[in-house]
Amino acid sequence: MKTADAIYYIDSRKPEAEELLSLRLSQLLARYPLPPVYLCIGSDRVTGDSLGPFVGTLLLKNQPALPVLGTLTDPVHALNLRDTLCFLSEKFSGHPVVAIDASLGSRMHQEFLTIGSGSLEPGAGVDKILGSAGDLFITGIVAPTGPLPQLNLQTVRLSLVMRFAECIAKAVISCCPYKEPFLKA
Repeated sequence: MKTADAIYYIDSRKPEAEELLSLRLSQLLARYPLPPVYLCIGSDRVTGDSLGPFVGTLLLKNQPALPVLGTLTDPVHALNLRDTLCFLSEKFSGHPVVAIDASLGSRMHQEFLTIGSGSLEPGAGVDKILGSAGDLFITGIVAPTGPLPQLNLQTVRLSLVMRFAECIAKAVISCCPYKEPFLKA
């Protein structure tokens, strides 16, 4: 795990990746008095952008009581992000939001997970301005930045997205087990 400007980089290929991610997430969440909500951002229509929906689906499959927005059947993406953020501020006021998304990055950090405090800028890698999301973030760097970012996202191997999604979901579940929903709709 390396730090640079409060962003922690974790090599997803290492056997200890899940444990390191879980430990860091636990440390970050300890600063908040209320339990977190997980905002899993991305589209199920672009392989490299499907990380968030895969994570959301795995979380709900394995821990149905977790408060999760964004799954493969009900993704949070550019078209509904703003409405989802409004819903979060109304229904989960005061709860920390952990934003989970795919990202583009440097070649040396490809296949790394990142985690840190602060918000994400969904869509920034493909030059979209969608606003900020989350109090904490987890990303998977699925491809390098470059002149054709949308093409980079479309050619990401699904096996990489699944490795990231499984690691993130296991880390979240191991540090934040819920037996019952903390907020009933």
